[in-house]
Order: sequence, then C-alpha cells, then structure tokens
Amino acid sequence: MKIDYFDITWFAVSAVVITITLAKHCFLHGLLIVFAALALDCLLHIYRTKSRFEESVPVYGEIVGYNKTRRGKVIPVLKYETEDGLPVQSPYSVAQNIKQFMPGDSTLICYFPDDLKLFYFKGREKEMYAYYTKLLIFSVFAFAVAMLALI
Repeated sequence: MKIDYFDITWFAVSAVVITITLAKHCFLHGLLIVFAALALDCLLHIYRTKSRFEESVPVYGEIVGYNKTRRGKVIPVLKYETEDGLPVQSPYSVAQNIKQFMPGDSTLICYFPDDLKLFYFKGREKEMYAYYTKLLIFSVFAFAVAMLALI
C-alpha cells in the first residue's frame, strides 16, 4: 500500500473543505463531503488494486525469514525469481499476527511486473486491500452519523 498523489490531494482538499465549512458554520456539511470523498477514495483504491491482479505473475517464493513490527506483528520476507530470471527478495506488504510459514518453506505468490518487490500470496488477494475495506466501512458509517445529525 503506497500513498500516492490522489491521497495527498484528497487530504489537502479535505482540510480546505473542513476549514471553509467550519468558518461558515456548516461543519456537518463539510464532514459529509469529506466522508463521501473518503469513501470514493477507498473504492478507487480497491478497484485499482483488484484490476492489477490480472497483470500479476504467479511464481513460487521461499520464506527467508520474518521482520517484526513495533506492535509485535510479523512480516514475512520472501525471495523469488521473476519470469526473466531476476532474483528478488522483499518483505510482504501486510503485517500478520502469526508466522504462517517456516523459513525455507515454499509457497505460491504473485508479483507485479511493474513493481517487482510488490507481491501477494495466491488465494489471499483480499489482504492487499483489506485496509481500504475497513476504511470504507468507517467512512460510510461516519457519513450516516453525520446525516442523522443533520436531521
């Protein structure tokens, strides 16, 4: 998951919308706009991620170890070869609660030709956009609460 130009633009526009609506005493309207924009941003990320799956290339990767996060989660580090024979070693982009593999285990993954270090475990595609799904649920809920407050 990367922060891109759209995310930065969305943040800047949201800050401006909140500031203006707060100054004009219609803050709840600003919140509605921001939460609707957040939901659209999440939908866009989910759509773009799902559409990239078609471009991914399946290969077998070997677990070489794990990195630990500050919160105690683990991030598997894999090595694999691209279709062109280029060796790649990269950590997974999603932290996990438990070690699902032992170092030396081999598993089917899919990498993206335009970003060789980005991959996902075959059959676990939803992990690539789970964060945006949770954020989408939050933004829809927050939008509904703001709507109810206007009534």
